[in-house]
Amino acid sequence: MFEPSETLAASGKWMLPDGVEDLLPHQATSIERLRRAVLDLYASWGYELVVPPMIEFLDSLLTGVGSDLELQTFKVTDQLSGRMLGIRADITPQVARIDAHHTLAHDIDSDSQRNRYCYVGSVLKTRMESVLATRTPTQSGCELYGEASIAGDIEVLSMMLEVLELAGLPSVHVDLAHVGFIRKVMQLAGYDARMESKLLDVLNRRAVAELDHIASASSDPQLGALIRALPSLGGPLSVLDDARELCHFDSELLTAISEIETLGQAMASRYPSAHIRYDLCELRGLNYHTGLMFAAYTGDYGQAIGYGGRYDNIGLAFGSRRPATGFSIDLKVLHKLAVGSPQPERSAILAPSESSASLWAYIRALRKTEKVIQLLPGQGATDYAAVCDRQIVAADEPDKWQLMPLLAL
Repeated sequence: MFEPSETLAASGKWMLPDGVEDLLPHQATSIERLRRAVLDLYASWGYELVVPPMIEFLDSLLTGVGSDLELQTFKVTDQLSGRMLGIRADITPQVARIDAHHTLAHDIDSDSQRNRYCYVGSVLKTRMESVLATRTPTQSGCELYGEASIAGDIEVLSMMLEVLELAGLPSVHVDLAHVGFIRKVMQLAGYDARMESKLLDVLNRRAVAELDHIASASSDPQLGALIRALPSLGGPLSVLDDARELCHFDSELLTAISEIETLGQAMASRYPSAHIRYDLCELRGLNYHTGLMFAAYTGDYGQAIGYGGRYDNIGLAFGSRRPATGFSIDLKVLHKLAVGSPQPERSAILAPSESSASLWAYIRALRKTEKVIQLLPGQGATDYAAVCDRQIVAADEPDKWQLMPLLAL
């Protein structure tokens, strides 16, 4: 028996879990238009669409990723095999599996083959990463496999900025980082695991006063000076000059600085309206990325709207040691922030409800290029005045029909 709405509301049956939401018709239609436009953009750059499954064996799904993703992954038992399955919280590891399988199955030279993949799909997270986030993002992105040079990083970051431009974001701020810089500093310092953990904690909190004690543990005064300066190595292009002065004693540190500068210069040339910021103390992705990293921000939205970077050898566990770089964006977030998100289009045609072979043939012909809404018995034109601008009316000749402007209602 159908429950009255008051009873349903009281029972909570209308409610969804925290961080989970419906997409109502206007939202769903707008996001679908955005999805199609984004996929067309990817295709114009030569990226090929892949569609991994929503669920797969857990050990495969979490291969090569950090513990953060494991905590975000829902786990269930497969009733057929008895093995643990995971509902994906990120599509990138799945694309790594696809690339490894494609490369090995076709006996492709992994050193010369460049594979470009793109994807759009829903993911599910066990918890919200922030108060602004959803647990059901529509993740979209591109992955470039087989390109070890900085040209690959330039291409995928350019692609990400193209997506943001497509959405019409008013202003974009791009943060550039290099995970190899911090890793090399810790290697040079020779800290044990406890001291490394302490250093990362202090840097995360930007607790400058606590850095002096950690820096003093190094016997090299140049390295100590660099550690003390780490929190200040974020800002405009000039911070890279400061970093070079501090890092003149190590070639790998200087290489990392040169790479981040090259990426920034390429973006400044291609997208002069983007605001570029450099951060040599960025710790996000320390356990996952292997080189250059980037993130994009806009307006008052308090977290990255797109992010990515290099994660070489992510497919190693699948038997494929390949350089890789890519990015991902949540299309739901992008849609919310887009300027001039399309309003409901008032360009449909209203058809009368009567049953007529000639009317049906006329409607079918129109639907090849137009949206036609046929009234149901008991409905009136006022029900669709907000979305229809034309109507089908009978012509002077029998069994003939014509289009007319929808009468003012």
